[in-house]
Amino acid sequence: WELNNRFLTLPPGHGYNGSDVFFIAPASAYSHVTFVGNFKPFQDTGATFAVHDPNLIGRIDQALAAGQAVIAQVDTDPSDPYTLASEQHWVLLLARLQDDYLIVDPFTGETLSLLGKYGQQSRPEAVESALKNAIKSAIFYASSRVAPVPVVAPDPTGTTRLGTDGALSYTGPAWPFGHCLIGLHDRADRHPQPQDHAVARGRFESIKVQSGVTVAEMEGYDADFYLCRLFETWNGRHLPVSDFVRAVVPDITPLVNAGVQYFELHNEPNLTHEGLKASGIEGSWRNGAEFAQYFIECRQQLKARFPGIKVGFPGLSPGPDVAYQFGHDSGFRMNDVAFLEGAAAGIQAADFLCVHAYYVNMAEVQGSAIELVKRYRRSWPEKLLFITEFSNPNENAPVAEKGPQAKEFYQLCAQIPGIGAAYYFIVSGTGWDSQSLRRNNDGLSTGLVDLMLP
Repeated sequence: WELNNRFLTLPPGHGYNGSDVFFIAPASAYSHVTFVGNFKPFQDTGATFAVHDPNLIGRIDQALAAGQAVIAQVDTDPSDPYTLASEQHWVLLLARLQDDYLIVDPFTGETLSLLGKYGQQSRPEAVESALKNAIKSAIFYASSRVAPVPVVAPDPTGTTRLGTDGALSYTGPAWPFGHCLIGLHDRADRHPQPQDHAVARGRFESIKVQSGVTVAEMEGYDADFYLCRLFETWNGRHLPVSDFVRAVVPDITPLVNAGVQYFELHNEPNLTHEGLKASGIEGSWRNGAEFAQYFIECRQQLKARFPGIKVGFPGLSPGPDVAYQFGHDSGFRMNDVAFLEGAAAGIQAADFLCVHAYYVNMAEVQGSAIELVKRYRRSWPEKLLFITEFSNPNENAPVAEKGPQAKEFYQLCAQIPGIGAAYYFIVSGTGWDSQSLRRNNDGLSTGLVDLMLP
């Protein structure tokens, strides 16, 4: 308010130009401030009135370390080419934190990750290249009153960088069952068939179902605990929060009345067919930061309707930026680490976290798959974890290998504190025979269930 009023009193050419602000305005309004200049990292970034500086990131780091102010021009929609007239936006850079910048975004006033909110979805591996691609230009100001101020990093429980060091500890609420439940994912088509109950009834401690299942269909598994995924389809469309909530409330009301409390909100939101917006593909979020806001709004509306439920942050599709083909679904995946880095607010708001872990051999079971679970545990020791999908998706791997792999994964999960359940994917489903416990066409067991249970 003070800054705005000072700009209003400045002479023509120094304060406002209609709704725009002259770059010189802060220096004209405050005697201790000097306008240094506006610089861009590449010759053609779409930014106007900026001087090319190929070492822009180094210039920014030096200014921030000296306590000076840097304002960065960004693209409000990094999923498509930059359009200056409609997508220009400016954020305040606060500090360099490892391979990212901490920013204040005037859209909301929140402190966020630059790359999480405005980074390109398919990023170069080099840190400097990722930052240069996110910044169209940067305006520098210098104050004679400023001394270098040490920057305190945010509370590590609020960051989303997957930790690789430290103890495997759990500090969250007590899990009533006291151990990791042996779980199974219900039929992919949402409604289990009698053959699904026949192959799994009474053999698993927990079943993950999807909203839309009836209470009778769910209870046909005779399990001790049920977790439900809130199900809706995106497939290249935008689905507002209110529409999502309106769709799932009738489906889960009978489940809540039957005692189900734990709900995973959606599934693998870092995929385009699950709501991620990418170039040429419509969706409801462009990155983890925007999905976090979607998640928070959904959670608030659902808990207002069902105060006793717990809403979990969904499992992501693990892996790098890639064009994918998963069964009938295809599109673009934003890498899970970058998506998580932008989703800090949603993770903090969640009542629990979900993880998806896949492998293709025993070495990956004992290596990358279980290490992913451990990294979640180290990064969020206060959150109860559920492995809501795991299995070997290799259609050529024999059951004789897949059974012992699943058994080993269950046992490894049981050794990690604070895991509620691990759900093998999947009991059955159209097009999912390579991972199913029974064949879809004749309903007969593949024999996998007898080899996988500890």
